[in-house]
Amino acid sequence: MPPQLALLLCTAFVLFLLRLDRKQVGAVSSAMWIPTLWMLLIASKPLGVWFGSVSDTADTEGSPLDRSFLIATLCVGLVLLARRRFDWSKVMREHVWLMLLLGWALVSLLWSESPFICFKRWIRELVAVIMGCLVLTEPAPAKAVQTIIRRTVYILIPFSILLIKYYPRYGVAYGQFSGEQMWVGVTLQKNSLGRLCLISVFFLIWTLVRRWQGREIHGSKWQPYAEIMVIAQALFLMKGPNNMAYSATATASLALGIATFGSLLWMKK
Repeated sequence: MPPQLALLLCTAFVLFLLRLDRKQVGAVSSAMWIPTLWMLLIASKPLGVWFGSVSDTADTEGSPLDRSFLIATLCVGLVLLARRRFDWSKVMREHVWLMLLLGWALVSLLWSESPFICFKRWIRELVAVIMGCLVLTEPAPAKAVQTIIRRTVYILIPFSILLIKYYPRYGVAYGQFSGEQMWVGVTLQKNSLGRLCLISVFFLIWTLVRRWQGREIHGSKWQPYAEIMVIAQALFLMKGPNNMAYSATATASLALGIATFGSLLWMKK
């Protein structure tokens, strides 16, 4: 299959998945696309790598493109919080330890050997807090979190398959010393891809169980089948190109997590 046709089919599949998600979001507002875009960035390669401004082995925290995106995300998040009249004092009271941790991290810049670099990293963590506060302003924060994760899974897993099979320049890496082939997909390394697949498979299985129990509505009759297909894709990615180039930690963690989840369901019955 030509790569261009594969890209077209993959994009159509992802848009189909997002359409199914749109039917299920319910009270989740369109503002949740801002945390979704942020999640897509931190779960995949930095923008500087995608657009070739830095190499995939370089320190990309200083990439102007990534820095501009994070600053824009931070500003948009703050504007949305201001429009929603977010109660900062309530967050300070209910999450005092998180606020103290952020404050201590900021104060520690005073004795850092690289204060500017540390400040940029502190801003990256601040963006995460702002995205969390934005989720808290939703009528149903838990459902908003599920929507963000679902959209991230729907987009990143299929495109990882696409990059590995048809665009190996982006989706395949090789060991620095052994030269062994590794699947990385939309991420920077095989362990990052394994972590993405671990979270994706566990989340989708949990969602399917909730629907089977009647605790969550179906966006469409096709959604369970589409999600089973995404689970199969994620499991395929986890196995890697061979028995020596897969993420053993992610595989073991997924097996343990599913076993624990199944045991808890059995104990509840």
